[in-house]
Amino acid sequence: AHQVYDQTKANIGPRGLIRPAHILIMIPQKATQQQQDEAKRRIDSVYQALQDGADFAELAKKVSQDPGTANQGGIVGWCSQNQLVKEFEDAAFALQTGEMSRPVLSPFGWHVILMKERKQLEPFEVHRESILKFLEKRDIRNSIMEKKLDAMVKAAGGTVTKDQLLAERAD
Repeated sequence: AHQVYDQTKANIGPRGLIRPAHILIMIPQKATQQQQDEAKRRIDSVYQALQDGADFAELAKKVSQDPGTANQGGIVGWCSQNQLVKEFEDAAFALQTGEMSRPVLSPFGWHVILMKERKQLEPFEVHRESILKFLEKRDIRNSIMEKKLDAMVKAAGGTVTKDQLLAERAD
């Protein structure tokens, strides 16, 4: 459990965890100049409405084109470094809690990002039980997989090995 915690903490790094919210105006991959200009106009309008006091969560629900976050008021969830596209990550990690970015262009389109919360990973004791449950589930899955492989080898009359079955499934 300590190994899993230490690896997680190393992956998170010194910048800690962030919980941003965003409003996304998507740009199609092969967008015309007109589509790009329209997306920019829309995000500028969203940004201006927020500057004028519009509620971020309500506006995200109404206009954000991110289907995974719009219904939650744009909240992305807890993230660490290297989990988001670079442009979004750079802008988000530069924000302090409560601060909002200017429009940011990423491969997905235009974002306005609001930093909801920042934190460091809690101490090991806070995560101990969930890590132990995770490890237990992983061991149970491995045990089930081993039994299934044994059964498959037996059903094949010993003409294949576990390694051959795994290699076959990996392809």
